[in-house]
Amino acid sequence: MAKLNQIIAVEKGIKSKSHQDLTAAHHGLQKPALLAGLSRTYQPSAHRS
Repeated sequence: MAKLNQIIAVEKGIKSKSHQDLTAAHHGLQKPALLAGLSRTYQPSAHRS
């Protein structure tokens, strides 16, 4: 059976990892879209054989 201090240590590790993941996701969402503003429209070639 696990001791209380072992359970608390595991819990702290899990909380720390989940907080890091959440922070990374938040920072990723704060960046503007890398290709924002770039758009092209399809223009078919006038030359057909």
